[in-house]
Amino acid sequence: MIRTARRDDLNELVAIEQRCFTTNRLSRRRLHYMVHNPKARMLVFEEQGVVCGYLLTFVHARSKLARHYSLAVLPQHRRKGIAERLLKTMEDQCGKKGVKLEIRADNKTAMTLYARLGYQMRRRIESFYEDGMDALEMVKML
Repeated sequence: MIRTARRDDLNELVAIEQRCFTTNRLSRRRLHYMVHNPKARMLVFEEQGVVCGYLLTFVHARSKLARHYSLAVLPQHRRKGIAERLLKTMEDQCGKKGVKLEIRADNKTAMTLYARLGYQMRRRIESFYEDGMDALEMVKML
């Protein structure tokens, strides 16, 4: 089930961050802020009462594009279409002309997913991540 994130999801969201990322993790404080930020939308995928993935997207009134900020699915729940379902749900809900995102240049699995869903590479951003890895900016017009 996909639903909007709530404050009582924070422990599970922190656990997902710890399990899925080694750098650029969102802290508990930052996740708490995002759950309550009116410019951010956070969807979670819940299965049998467990939050196993989330998508955080910024939706600014003055921007034509929404920005996917973070997407994570616990390793044991991957390859079930959860990321794709979260992305498509957010695209339907964001009310924008398009969506952009940055992705690690070494994340081939995610690049394949985004390309399959219609995202196109716009540019490379050098040393975007805290470990010095470049990012690829991808855009999808809705």
